[in-house]
Amino acid sequence: MPTAVMIEAAAGEGWTPDEVVDVAVRATGWQLDAPGPWGVWHLKPGVVRVAWFEEAPRAVTADLARIGRSAVKITVGAMSFEDLLGEGSRAASRTFVCTWDALTPTSFLRRGRPYPAPDPALLVHSVAQTWNTHCTPGLGVDAGALAAAARAIAMVAIDGYTKVADTRRGADARPGTGFVGRVRMRVDPSKLGADAAALAALLLAAQWTGVGVGAAHGMGGAQMTFESGTTRPRRQPGRSIGGHRAR
Repeated sequence: MPTAVMIEAAAGEGWTPDEVVDVAVRATGWQLDAPGPWGVWHLKPGVVRVAWFEEAPRAVTADLARIGRSAVKITVGAMSFEDLLGEGSRAASRTFVCTWDALTPTSFLRRGRPYPAPDPALLVHSVAQTWNTHCTPGLGVDAGALAAAARAIAMVAIDGYTKVADTRRGADARPGTGFVGRVRMRVDPSKLGADAAALAALLLAAQWTGVGVGAAHGMGGAQMTFESGTTRPRRQPGRSIGGHRAR
């Protein structure tokens, strides 16, 4: 069963993203196969999030490691596409508000050109591309559902700014400019019918897949929170594995 996996490691200031990722991966026993993880996001000094997809997640035995004298707090989560759809179905039972926190610079391609501004329709389309590439057969989201999603989402508040991305990972790092901040979106499932659960699942999946361009280079890190009288995801971004609760 294809599963999204995430490691978040906090080492404090003074450590590079590469150092933090290396310690976290070695401590948890994960093997990142070539071409590497889907996304690597340097959330703030000393805090790094790595996410990728696997057929079957493995048990995790470490939630603390060390770099020299510094302790590294490690949080691991995993969620299958079926789980995401289940959470989406519960959230989409009525109109809800989704808060999208763009944690690292986020940009899209619009008519072939960079578009460093928050756009819910482009958000959903970018996540859907990753979803359809990795999901369980039969759970893909079609073009009709994506078109309906654009009509069902309305931005109600924006608070943020644009900045240059910190993409100093590897020889092929590419600088970019993107939006950082918070966007509140109101979603009306009544405009989607049977596709409402899929839209909510895509919004939840954004924190696993990243948003827009450059996820492998530090751009598009996201956190999604649902607010309404319905439900909030029980654990974000994942569930517990091997006895350790996902953040």
